Amino acid sequence: MINDYNLYHYKELSSTNLEAIQMAKKGALDGTVILADMQSSGRGRHGKDWISPKGNLYASIIIRDKANVNQLTHFTFITTVAVGNILLALSANLDLKYKWPNDILINNKKIAGILLETEANASWLVIGIGINILFAPEYAVSLSQICNLNISSLTLLKELISNFDKVRQRWLSEGFLSIRKMWLERAYMVGSLINIRMGNRLHSGTFSDIDQDGKIVISTHDNNLISLESGEVFY
Repeated sequence: MINDYNLYHYKELSSTNLEAIQMAKKGALDGTVILADMQSSGRGRHGKDWISPKGNLYASIIIRDKANVNQLTHFTFITTVAVGNILLALSANLDLKYKWPNDILINNKKIAGILLETEANASWLVIGIGINILFAPEYAVSLSQICNLNISSLTLLKELISNFDKVRQRWLSEGFLSIRKMWLERAYMVGSLINIRMGNRLHSGTFSDIDQDGKIVISTHDNNLISLESGEVFY
């Protein structure tokens, strides 16, 4: 148990999110955490594979509270800020940025990602978290490369759960705007021209803000503001 969060630690799973979803359907409690030393079929956004060799952190958290589950988008930001906090605690001088909607970058390279999953009318939400500790695929980066650190996934998870709980409690007491403010302080490419693909549509404009629902706000060339709930961001 970590800070009242129940931990299930496995040597290998196909996917911590898949295991968490199955446990959630069977009634697993709020704060149930699944950690795997490696994954054979790690999952990323849009069905992409998450490369998952032993030595990195692969974890999922089950959120059970119905009111919390309805704020799914907020939990992307809560989790992202919590991950950022623990990485900055390891090395305060990191060039760490948050890429909308769910990536954490160091030196413009991905070091961590978040994947939220639920089902229609479900009373649960699963938050998947991956952090590159020892290994990173091409065009990404790991903690060992940046900080020359060799920290265990369990040690890092303990810090993550502690920070996640603090940020979650702050969200419950102060609302999303305080979380949004922390996220925007390290927003990647804010004020710059970006492209967002949603299905077959491509939106281009200046990254202006994040609204109260967690949607990205872009200003188009004709000064119209567009809010987008999801999409793939290109620069």
